[in-house]
Amino acid sequence: MEKNSYKKYERAAAVIIMLVIFFFTAATLITNGRYALVSAKKNSIDIAGEDDSIFDIEQMLFSSFEDAYGESVFLHEKITPLASALNSLFMGERTIESSQVLLGKEDWLFYKTKTDGDPLADYSGTELFSDELLLSITNNLKDMQSRLAAQGIEFAVMIVPNKEQIYSKYMPDTIIRCSETSRTDLLVQHIEQNSDIKLVYPKDEFIQLADDYPLYYKYDSHWNELGAFVAYQQLMEKLFSEREYLADKTFSSHADTYREHADLLDMTGLYTWFGYDDFYSIDGSASEKQDKTVLVVGDSCRVALERYFNEGFKNAVIVHRQDYTPSLLNEVKPDIVILEYVERYSGWMDGFSLFE
Repeated sequence: MEKNSYKKYERAAAVIIMLVIFFFTAATLITNGRYALVSAKKNSIDIAGEDDSIFDIEQMLFSSFEDAYGESVFLHEKITPLASALNSLFMGERTIESSQVLLGKEDWLFYKTKTDGDPLADYSGTELFSDELLLSITNNLKDMQSRLAAQGIEFAVMIVPNKEQIYSKYMPDTIIRCSETSRTDLLVQHIEQNSDIKLVYPKDEFIQLADDYPLYYKYDSHWNELGAFVAYQQLMEKLFSEREYLADKTFSSHADTYREHADLLDMTGLYTWFGYDDFYSIDGSASEKQDKTVLVVGDSCRVALERYFNEGFKNAVIVHRQDYTPSLLNEVKPDIVILEYVERYSGWMDGFSLFE
């Protein structure tokens, strides 16, 4: 009798688990299925090569859909804290059960998405860009440079290093790094060797400064105002042969108690596990404004640059690439156009144009 009762409980538990799985699967497909499919299609097109067969592309699409689905599970912001707490209890050490966030050493958080770029592939040094893609990106940038030059407009490109590259000492040992030369390093080399484009890629200077200055947020995927300052000054050196250095500046900080810069922490929902990050601000402003109009087209990393462009130029227009339209060139009439990409998006630079 007891054995039969045990089997009944076992069957009931199995049914409940299956119903829970079915519920979350159905809810995810209803609420986020379209996003996952569109994201997967875009990602597979971005990474597909000319020599890939239909079968290869189908495999990429399926893999990309799995990644996008995993990052958009229904109520994941509620499930992640519970799953993380339970797993940490069983493992005897703190772990984060998330498809998007990686827990590093000393509680540093890193972005491990595969649908919003692929920062871990950048970090590992295993998946390199093809020669065809390197050439396509370089030629696309040269084409934009040439067309802007015909209108008397100067052109520059800024690539923002991923946080993982600069603070690798906080990355968990489970993430194997096969090479410290990333695919973006090779892309930068290719652009510099095959064009005269003014290119800012502050990775080397960041690595030199990282032990003495916080350049990225601990609980966020973005750089902070100090990191943006260094990159901006490198740009000023490229454009005007003049710059300032972080060592010569003073800055203030305060706790980010509203967690305005904690996108990775927001993805986990584990607010009680972590303290507050610090927000840094450079004291003072640019000594002299450039009598020029600059148009900056970038991604979310452009936000930390806004103060410096607004202080350093007579007129600065700063827009997200998704909001950019070619008509802005006629409306703004810039003297300089800056195209900014964070490293995890660098492989997508062949698919963007400032023109129709």
